[in-house]
Amino acid sequence: MCTGTYFLLLALQSGYTGLPSSPINGSKDSDKNKKIMKLNIGIFQYEMQDETPGEKINRLERFLKEANPLDIVICPELFLSGYGSLEKINAYSEKSEGNYAKEISALAKKSNTAIIYGYPEKDGHQLFNSAQLFDD
Repeated sequence: MCTGTYFLLLALQSGYTGLPSSPINGSKDSDKNKKIMKLNIGIFQYEMQDETPGEKINRLERFLKEANPLDIVICPELFLSGYGSLEKINAYSEKSEGNYAKEISALAKKSNTAIIYGYPEKDGHQLFNSAQLFDD
């Protein structure tokens, strides 16, 4: 997750667009041919509360309504369950297409903002610390 965040911040700082005129690939094109992509990135971090995933998703929705329009918002690792309670991690774990994922996907579409979030993923009898990205 840090690698993705670092890339996004690097992209914002350097003006990287992935286009042939990108300053990162060493192109010598004139300035008038360069295209810069600007990203509005939000980091959704707060002192975690003893909340259900639904309450956390509602808090995220309120944040997105109050924030300037964002292209992407990055939520914490294990955003849905939090740390410290294996009981809650197990209780709030789901498959990648679970109910919480559907709620966050709908929120991404509604807010026109890409959302990356961490969640405990259950696959059979295995538990994973996973992240998912939904966009509009």
